[in-house]
Amino acid sequence: MGADHNERRFAPGPEGSLRGADVQYAINFTLHDAFTGKTVQIEIPALVACPTCSATGNAAGDPRVRCPSCSGQGRVTGLRSFSVEIPRGIDDGAKIRIGGEGESGIRGAPAGDFLLLVKLAPHHVFQRSGADLYCRVRILKEFATPGRQFEVAAIDSGRVTVTIPPDFKSGQRLRIPEKGMPIPNSIQTGDMYVEVIF
Repeated sequence: MGADHNERRFAPGPEGSLRGADVQYAINFTLHDAFTGKTVQIEIPALVACPTCSATGNAAGDPRVRCPSCSGQGRVTGLRSFSVEIPRGIDDGAKIRIGGEGESGIRGAPAGDFLLLVKLAPHHVFQRSGADLYCRVRILKEFATPGRQFEVAAIDSGRVTVTIPPDFKSGQRLRIPEKGMPIPNSIQTGDMYVEVIF
């Protein structure tokens, strides 16, 4: 499942400021999207620099005459398109700020910023805590003998082998190192914990 864009919001600058408003936009991701990271294309309606007067607000370069396309504001409603790199391991509720990609300012003033709010949908197998992942599997009691092995799904779309240790009891968790979520801006990875019920 890919990303779904929604919830565009504007945050105006200080009263009387010519700077463009910040734009906040929410995006829905799956846990697998957050595991792999991805680049998303953003296309939003926004106030952009007026192409007729090159954002000056003046007609034909004459400062005494307002541009008819933008009524002297130097900006018009258009589409703003750009790409956003979503890092691996990003967490629910994280915000990514991109300077200058919000609303255009008045008559060439600086543009506002674009803030992307990341929302992660619940996963049907894994629960997340920080960089660690938790899941639960059920096995037949006769299979819960020390040394017995079985496979479970991992977030990387592969499978990992789990071995029942001695004196293991139903409801205990087995730790699988480095099979959790990537930690942003790090080479480290969280762990995966499998709760075994029998």
